[in-house]
Amino acid sequence: MRAIEWLDKYAFLIILLYCLGLFSPELAPKGTMMDTEAEYRATSMSSSNITKQLFWFLAFFYLAWRLVKLNFMSLPAQRQLLTLLMISGLALASVLWSAYMTYTIKRALFQLIFCFCIFTSFYLSRLHQSYAQSLFMAICLIIFMIFLSVGMGGAFGPDGALAGFNRSKNLLGQNLLAMFVMMILLIKLDGIEVKKLYLCLAMIFCFLVLTGSKTSLALAMLFIGLALSGTLIAKFIVGFSFLVLSSVFIFIPGLSYISGEMFHIGQYMEPAAFTGRGLIWDTLYYDMDYFSKVLLGYGYGAYFGVGVIPYFFDDPWSFLQQITSPHNGYLDMFLQFGVLGCSFLISLFITLCAGVKSKWLAGALIVPVIYSFTEAAVFRDQSMMWFLTIVLFAYIADYQEAYQQVDDSDDYDDAEQTAIKEVSFPQAYK
Repeated sequence: MRAIEWLDKYAFLIILLYCLGLFSPELAPKGTMMDTEAEYRATSMSSSNITKQLFWFLAFFYLAWRLVKLNFMSLPAQRQLLTLLMISGLALASVLWSAYMTYTIKRALFQLIFCFCIFTSFYLSRLHQSYAQSLFMAICLIIFMIFLSVGMGGAFGPDGALAGFNRSKNLLGQNLLAMFVMMILLIKLDGIEVKKLYLCLAMIFCFLVLTGSKTSLALAMLFIGLALSGTLIAKFIVGFSFLVLSSVFIFIPGLSYISGEMFHIGQYMEPAAFTGRGLIWDTLYYDMDYFSKVLLGYGYGAYFGVGVIPYFFDDPWSFLQQITSPHNGYLDMFLQFGVLGCSFLISLFITLCAGVKSKWLAGALIVPVIYSFTEAAVFRDQSMMWFLTIVLFAYIADYQEAYQQVDDSDDYDDAEQTAIKEVSFPQAYK
């Protein structure tokens, strides 16, 4: 029974460490491979890894058993989880039009398992008052592994940027950014203000600066700035940004295609814009138009990483042959689900975020919204950006019940402070 109790308390920590890559660290000196492609090649190569599959299946069955046994989720949390799993349901439904059914089924089922495990383990850690300890222990291990990689001479890439125990500086930057946001939420939402946590937070930020990941560093600052601006301003900016980016990359190309002549952002960009993304995006839109995939897309996980180089990317004289991602989360969704599937998918994302009334949660949502402009990390394998997004969805449901008991019609920010006091969060970390 003690083993089960320990697993209940630290299931979230184990999953977090696995997603951070701490169970399989890259401590050897970093080579000169393309930083932006290293993560995606690794993801593709490990997609059929037996150890990975065993880990997630065991986690899924254990957490499903504990959920049935303990029934530890509130009604808002159950609704949030069901909505989240509907996203995986859409991915699974895309097998109907996927040319690579096996890949689509396997990857869609993995997403269902991944979403369920992150969401459920989050609530299980809250139940056992171990969420704060889990984050603190994870950050301590990150700091230790970075120093270990420095000692072994494999911490820095050829350009002098910190890559630590990960394959590239961008991957480490994404991981540190996710931990930075979760730590801020722990301090501000759960009211756990301990000097050790602030020290860890400062070290995480310093490491983030050393990675040289401009996107991750800028998003960390933007998150803080939006949260301090107030709930209404943060919600407006996040919502407006999501609407604009979704329109530019999904709805404008999709609706123009339906109208008779497709036009898209790739037509107005230089090929070298955004480190080559101009050419990548233009090629992808041309591909979808040429093969009439604009309405429904290719199916989830059925374009890149299927063992065949896409037709218009198969050019031995171009860097396109090495590309394994659209390098844009919105275009990634469009590529897999088309304009029709994306309409449903985006409505689900809006539903998941509809209960946000905290300025810190609203500010945190800007991170996956803007990060998806440069990388396809949301709803993709087990990236820490997708991990963070699921944690944000879980936090929203966690606070929804508390806010329902507070009259926040006049001042959202005052109501937030009252709601934090009303909710009986465990003050386990002292």
